[in-house]
Amino acid sequence: MSPPDLPPPAQLLPDLLEKGPEVEGFDEFLARVLLHRSYLKDEFDNDPLRQRLSDFTIEAARRIEHLEAREAKREALRYAGLMNKYLPDTLWRVGYRARNGEAGAQLALGAIYRWGIIDDADPALSCSNYALAASVGQRYAQYRHAICLVDSDAAAAKGALRVAAENGHAGAQELMGRLCLEAEPRDSLCAQDFLARAAQRGRAGALSLLAWMHAEGEGVPVDELRARRMYADAAQQGDLFALNNLAELYETGRGGSVDTLRAVELYQHAAEAGFAPAALNLARCYSQGIGTAPNLAAAEHWARIAARDGAPGGQGAVSRARQSFGKRFGYLR
Repeated sequence: MSPPDLPPPAQLLPDLLEKGPEVEGFDEFLARVLLHRSYLKDEFDNDPLRQRLSDFTIEAARRIEHLEAREAKREALRYAGLMNKYLPDTLWRVGYRARNGEAGAQLALGAIYRWGIIDDADPALSCSNYALAASVGQRYAQYRHAICLVDSDAAAAKGALRVAAENGHAGAQELMGRLCLEAEPRDSLCAQDFLARAAQRGRAGALSLLAWMHAEGEGVPVDELRARRMYADAAQQGDLFALNNLAELYETGRGGSVDTLRAVELYQHAAEAGFAPAALNLARCYSQGIGTAPNLAAAEHWARIAARDGAPGGQGAVSRARQSFGKRFGYLR
């Protein structure tokens, strides 16, 4: 029997698959999982209850895909951990449902075997399940299917990516925008269209690229003030490219006043987060005394990091930092 102080399992989640991370947060979702698991202690052979637990696995996997599409990897990791800890016994049933044609279950297996959640990672099995879900229009699966095809069939991958983008997948929209910028000849209108849609869905990387287009006048009139604002928004969302470029605008005064102290602060944040071009910029600031006291040791430190991490122009950065410092402050070694 179910505990008398709790509603029966069938009444708990009638709208489970209609909810998403924006409607129901992780903590509420976890509470529902734990509530169902508490029933299972008394009703171990309750098949409808086990079916409901597999619903949780399918929904958790969908949320992982949803969050990744919006670059919320940390939150996605929480759902992966939940599945590993509380839902490992649902894998067989999810597999059974996938084999019987449920697109949601197929998407879930794609995520499970891509991440190595519950079971070992298996890229081939992941891709095959994504392909099945994509064939019936599952947009998260369409995006993953496109990624799976990149190495074997670039044309088919691009076609699948466009379908996912048109169906509203933010990651696919950003990638399409990048492809439009990389095309020969460059298609700036196409890029702006896809990037704007991706940015509206929360992709900080897409917003950062749009800012770059406005800063450089790529397919749009130069608008450095707007670029600065867009970079600031993207940086607030954690985009390191935006953080570095925003610092460059502060350093040069493009789009507003010059603020070298703020520029160095932003370079420092981006460099400490592992963005190699920011480390190179920070080394330059220390070697030339821009926005900070000149410091040869700090300049060499960040130049080495920039070179190690492959920053464009990173090779030879240490010697350039020494030369720059020496020319400005009369010291060479």
